[in-house]
Amino acid sequence: MRKLSRNLVPLAAMFFCSAPAQAYDLGMFEIHGFGSVGYIHSSDNNVIEESTDGSFHFNDFGLNVGATFWDDVYVGFQVMSRDYGAVANNDIIVNWALINYQFKDQLGFKAGKIKRPVGLYGDLRDYDFLRTPILLPQSIYSETAREYYESYTGGAIYGAFDLGGGGRLGYDIYYGTEYTIEDDGGLARGMNSDESRFVDGTIDYAFGGRLKWHTPLSGLLFAMSYSQLEANINTESWLMPVSMDFTLPVSHSVIFSTEYSHAGFTAAAEYEMSRGDYTYTIDMSRMGQPSTIYEGEMKGENYYIMCSYQFIDWFTLGAYYSVHTPNSDDRDGDELVAQGLDDYGAWQKDLALTTRFDITDFWLIKLEYHYVDGTASLQDVDNPDGYEKSWDYWSLKTTLNF
Repeated sequence: MRKLSRNLVPLAAMFFCSAPAQAYDLGMFEIHGFGSVGYIHSSDNNVIEESTDGSFHFNDFGLNVGATFWDDVYVGFQVMSRDYGAVANNDIIVNWALINYQFKDQLGFKAGKIKRPVGLYGDLRDYDFLRTPILLPQSIYSETAREYYESYTGGAIYGAFDLGGGGRLGYDIYYGTEYTIEDDGGLARGMNSDESRFVDGTIDYAFGGRLKWHTPLSGLLFAMSYSQLEANINTESWLMPVSMDFTLPVSHSVIFSTEYSHAGFTAAAEYEMSRGDYTYTIDMSRMGQPSTIYEGEMKGENYYIMCSYQFIDWFTLGAYYSVHTPNSDDRDGDELVAQGLDDYGAWQKDLALTTRFDITDFWLIKLEYHYVDGTASLQDVDNPDGYEKSWDYWSLKTTLNF
């Protein structure tokens, strides 16, 4: 796949550099596209594979086609290629494809492969030109686990109600069917270690929704997202003839969000709580021993605060502080220390600074710096020599869109 990655980047870059600034309008059809090429360099820890040596495996390209029929029926799809270190590797996928019928403002229907409406930016994260930072806060919008929750196949209802002097309230409710966890995705890679490897896994269903309240104060909105899913993941030991099944019968996540935008200034904050009961079964039948079953509860907590200001048409400065706590019952890492691990694996605190330069209406360049304390979201497979508690990384990215 690395050969494909090396070949795809210059070809895609040539295509987008020659594209006009506007979308292609072919009668009732419209074609839009985007392409980003980036570079990441980190100190001490690999944020992606080999990033301590600097990595150009950081890009994404997309092309979407859509048409509206009878004024209220939309049909469209998007193909996308993404590379994030050893994740995705520029495989070309359809990351959304849907039919959308909006009966009236208060009620619409979608069916197909649909982006999950998670938080403020979950269904918009493909589009780099819509935001200031290169990487959205990783506490909530993880890149390594992106394919785990980005899209689903199923249906949704949505709409919005005018509250008069109380603003406007929008809603989305969705349900998705079973889908397979890819063995080269970020979630699967995170389960590979010196002791075990990922075999297969499925998300049995995904259910959730989002409420968005656009308040009477112009530019201020509040939102709440809820998601629920069931996962089954199988791994096996490298060291013994033992298989391990991880079942998460029901996982719940709630995100509270707020955003305010006015006169070039934008501020946002989100807070997420996640809960789930799990069953971990170690099958030792091939060793002539009974299976061992562990049951427990997973509790996570994530949040960030972010702001940006567009000083002039072509220059925007932004910053955020993001905190990821995968186990809120072990914020200080005492349980990890008891297992002989480093306590700073229990958290990851990320202070980021971004500069955005809009060269033209369709071409931008971004430079971003992160100072990080903790390693909770890093993957062992990318850091076989261990971790350092405090580290940093910077990235450069350029994006074209039409």
